[in-house]
Amino acid sequence: MNQPPTNTPPPPGGQPYYVYPQPPQKKHTTRTVLITLAAVFVVLFGGITSCTVLVLGGGGDDSGHKQVSSSEGNPGHAGKKPAAKQTHDPTKFGWWYDAKKDVAVTGIANSASGRHVTYKVTNQSDKTLDYDITFGLYDSSGTRVGETYGMPMNVAPGESVNVTDPTEGYIDGAPGAVKAKVLSVDAEESSTG
Repeated sequence: MNQPPTNTPPPPGGQPYYVYPQPPQKKHTTRTVLITLAAVFVVLFGGITSCTVLVLGGGGDDSGHKQVSSSEGNPGHAGKKPAAKQTHDPTKFGWWYDAKKDVAVTGIANSASGRHVTYKVTNQSDKTLDYDITFGLYDSSGTRVGETYGMPMNVAPGESVNVTDPTEGYIDGAPGAVKAKVLSVDAEESSTG
């Protein structure tokens, strides 16, 4: 029997032993490079595929909705165009109603009690309305120098009201104002009309 040579002294009170040298670690360079390239390929390919599916519209959850073609479901509607998008009637009063189109400034007037904005309100809706109007006041160079307010009430549908009351749109707090513009108009259904 071949015994390996002893290259260290025996431990105290024991038998001599042989320490085998550790073999060099394997580097597995080729295997590591191939696994890394495969992982990068999978991530890139998966990302590109996912983006393509989302862009082309095939990847979303339709939450249980089924798309019906014109040949399925209701054959009476085959080949017909879908109805146009429903729009709100601009003459019907509601959240969509643009009350600003109902108001026009007619000028700036002087009276015994001071200067004020004169304006005309024409109710173009189907309801009796109360208006809350904000006017911007401007000097001759076009610089805004102040604002004032008007609140005509109970304007019936189709009715036009010329407001020349000096207590409406009072502007003596803005000296130099020579022009007025409608900034905003809120309208609500009149509670008394």
